[in-house]
Amino acid sequence: RWVRLRLKSFLEHVGDKPLLAELMAKSAVDDFEAAFAVTLLRELHRGREALALAERWHRLMPASPVLGWALAEAYLEDGWDEEALKLLTWHYERDPNPRWLALVEKAAGEAWPAWQARYITPT
Repeated sequence: RWVRLRLKSFLEHVGDKPLLAELMAKSAVDDFEAAFAVTLLRELHRGREALALAERWHRLMPASPVLGWALAEAYLEDGWDEEALKLLTWHYERDPNPRWLALVEKAAGEAWPAWQARYITPT
């Protein structure tokens, strides 16, 4: 573990994002590291790999908001707005943190007012 952390720090220091993304994707040990790897892969325009990694980790830890956020961003980037909206709605229902709303609005598109009326506006 220490060798991996030292290598991660070195790669961050020298700015080798492709190698850092590979290291993190293959050796992530928790949801934060997996989400970091997903973000790196997306920054490197490797969206399909990012999506596959995010889905694999999200299956292992479905309640993780960090992975939920990373997966939703990957879905949106790949044009899977409906999947992103389902995922974001599920996470928002579990934790109605306003931080989710920016991504929900992006995923909902024209359905945003209806979504907002259903989940935010008290009845």
